[in-house]
Amino acid sequence: MILPDQPLTEAKLLVVDDNPANLALLEAILEEAGFTHVTCLSDSRQVLPAWREGGYDLVLLDIRMPHLDGYAVMAQLEAELEADDYLPVIVLTAQIDEATRERALAAGARDFITKPFDAREVIQRIRNHLEVRALHNRHLQEVQTLSADVHHKDDLLQQRERDLAYLATHHPVVGLPNRPHMTRRVHRLLEEGADAFGVLLMEVEGHRRLETLAGYEFADRVLCRIGARLREAVSPPTEIGYWGSGVFIVILPRCGHQQAYDMAREILQAVLMPLEVGGYAVTLSARSALVHAPEDGEDSDTLLRRAMLTLSLARPGLLPMHFDPAFERSLQERESLLADLREAALRGELQLVYQPKVSLLSGKIVGAEALMRWHHPRLGIVSPLRFIPLAEESGLITALGLWAVERTLAAIQRWYQQVRRILPVAVNLSPRQIDLLQGEGLSLSAQIRDAIERSGLPPNCLELELTESSLMQQNEAALQELQQLRQLGVSLALDDFGTGYSSMARLQELPVSTLKIDRSLLKGVTQDARSRAILGSVISLGWALSLDVVAEGIETAAEAEILRELGCPLAQGYHFFRPLPEAEVAAVVR
Repeated sequence: MILPDQPLTEAKLLVVDDNPANLALLEAILEEAGFTHVTCLSDSRQVLPAWREGGYDLVLLDIRMPHLDGYAVMAQLEAELEADDYLPVIVLTAQIDEATRERALAAGARDFITKPFDAREVIQRIRNHLEVRALHNRHLQEVQTLSADVHHKDDLLQQRERDLAYLATHHPVVGLPNRPHMTRRVHRLLEEGADAFGVLLMEVEGHRRLETLAGYEFADRVLCRIGARLREAVSPPTEIGYWGSGVFIVILPRCGHQQAYDMAREILQAVLMPLEVGGYAVTLSARSALVHAPEDGEDSDTLLRRAMLTLSLARPGLLPMHFDPAFERSLQERESLLADLREAALRGELQLVYQPKVSLLSGKIVGAEALMRWHHPRLGIVSPLRFIPLAEESGLITALGLWAVERTLAAIQRWYQQVRRILPVAVNLSPRQIDLLQGEGLSLSAQIRDAIERSGLPPNCLELELTESSLMQQNEAALQELQQLRQLGVSLALDDFGTGYSSMARLQELPVSTLKIDRSLLKGVTQDARSRAILGSVISLGWALSLDVVAEGIETAAEAEILRELGCPLAQGYHFFRPLPEAEVAAVVR
């Protein structure tokens, strides 16, 4: 049992995680910090017996485990506690969503350590809580030692109970009322039918950056200073608290919409003035959200959830963002659309259409571009501009991208059987596909190679298109993937050229074989000599770099003629063909 006069490294720690690698890493971090009494368990069923025998000061507990998850383990330990004890658990989790954190706090967790582990953060948080635990243990020891003196015991017990009550309702570092306490206050105000009131959430920007640059202790000092400024900026009955993760909460009582807005703005201006901490000049910025009860929520869950939703959409500044019901509708629509998108391919709602590429010299079709379309049973045609970003954010883009490649290769095979000619097709590639696959230890080039081998087609029948802006931003690992695709024989196209900020030196290094001129460079070429000269320069650049050049979005015969005069070999657009279903492509190729 650790006490305040002992080194914190003598504390008994219990580490529970079903991943042996996590256990080994945490054990190494703790040993490096000098902790000598560390027990590691990979089976959550062993926690309760170990707890009964061990007398542990702190438990580091994974939340997602087989047999018994972290919530079940905390419930078991909670049942073992004495009346004057508390659950000394820090949750280990890769889940940073609000629901996971709130459920863990409700189960008795005191803090969180996120995966992957940061050694400094792990040790700092453990030390913070061991200091609290040592004080708590000393309290218990003193109560037992002084039990003979009833009056003294009563006085001491009352003081320690106040200390424990304080710790139960206040953040141990910032010193402000914590999230559970403030949530109860909002609930009570609504339950009692109090006059209209506002709730302001303020998230300090750069909190994580301060932790990285100057350490967790320095960042905590900054948060404490902000809390002190909040105390100075408001007066009762206004209440302030610390929500966690750099977010502060202010309850603005008995005020209408405009009054709440004015008060919130004054608070932000007062709190976000530059400050000096430990010799460092710190410039503060924050995002903030304002909700108003009861209009924005008649219960605390709804009101605070809408406050967090608004905060997630707010931008840094001195003006709070109001909740708008459209935010919630948009989120609900997004989640509904995402759920539908997960099943769209299985239900046959996703299709590929193909826009032919035409030789401006011969007029013949020399290839095509595959474009994804979603025929939603309720919404009709859903624009790719709407569902592709959704697929990228959710990670579905890896499955959709591979699906598009496999469907395209199958289409090329069927066309070959009909016209005895292999028609090369370009498929759009999202840079998120490379990032997500690399994050899972997988390779895009290996996936593409396997798909081509299964099709029996030559690799040069497939071209992958990346936008100019995304390709210029690829890291070295992603560029190696693209190099492997080129070595495989797959062509790579630089799409939307002319819309980004290309470096000529960078352009020479990229493993691209095709330059696709964006439609925006064709605006005015039929009337403006300057526009025509710029377009000609881009075409010449492509030739100089030994790249195939394709002009996109050709809509008129005049544009096609100018491109022909400027030496552009290939084009696509509605002037030649609209995107066609697979069945119609063979007919136009004939």
